[in-house]
Amino acid sequence: MTLAAAGQARALLTGVLAPYPDDRTLVAEALVSAHLHGHPEFGLPLLDRELTGPGSRCAVPALRGAGAVRTLDALGVPGPVAMAAAVRHAGRIAGELGAGLVAARSVTGTGRLAPYVAAQARAGRVALLLAHAPRTVAPHGGHTPVLGTNPMAYALPRADGRVLVADFATAAMTQAGLGGYRARGEELPAGVAVGADGGAVTDAAAVHALLPAGGLLGTLTGLLVESVAGALLDQRDGATGRGIVALVVDPAFLDAAEGPADRVEALCLELGTAGGHVPGSTEGTRSGDVIDVDDEVWSRLRDHAARYG
Repeated sequence: MTLAAAGQARALLTGVLAPYPDDRTLVAEALVSAHLHGHPEFGLPLLDRELTGPGSRCAVPALRGAGAVRTLDALGVPGPVAMAAAVRHAGRIAGELGAGLVAARSVTGTGRLAPYVAAQARAGRVALLLAHAPRTVAPHGGHTPVLGTNPMAYALPRADGRVLVADFATAAMTQAGLGGYRARGEELPAGVAVGADGGAVTDAAAVHALLPAGGLLGTLTGLLVESVAGALLDQRDGATGRGIVALVVDPAFLDAAEGPADRVEALCLELGTAGGHVPGSTEGTRSGDVIDVDDEVWSRLRDHAARYG
């Protein structure tokens, strides 16, 4: 394994992502942040897979349409770049019109969503990001895969530049998490998956479908993502990727919008006082942190960066 300082990793990724000057800094931060938050499968290896997989990975995301609602063609674009571009464009439109929605098709790997919406919240906006995924999750009470793990994230500004940000899958386990259990040959936790006969399983190799997070609530939330980012965009069985939808709102355009961050701050304080966890309190990274990266992944990324050096 290669031990790299977080700042060193960000610098490497910024070089790798040179073809995307508008989004490379945020994507680099998002990928390194995944390691620092205990999700290395959504970090540098994700970008490595995107760049070494089939097809071109240097296309520029093409934004189409006019007005508040736009579409983005992400074919040939690394998934994290597509997400960053969709949210960035939605934020720019929101600054002009009050709200912006960008629907992206043919998005491949996604990873953590929090950094992208958090960037909008730090700019004073409210952001929601829905990411469709291939069907691997059974509905509540069923055992046939119909939905994806379908993550979503939202972020709002708080006082003093802080943000309220939540990022969660609507399934009891992510596909990456399941893959990790399979690779390690470990037993799954109880209550996250069923076999082909509909019975509960803990053998990762015997999983026929994952279960929704929180039962019916997870199904309803997953269905929201599935219908909006999957079905409406005709991406449920897309051969070139999946759909994502980014919605950004500028609170300055809302009635009685004076002090929205202070009101969100008051809500967060009330939640914390009641014993709840305020999501987003650990978002962000420190330059002194160190991450572990597979040697081959690090070497391939260095080769990619050298092409633009």
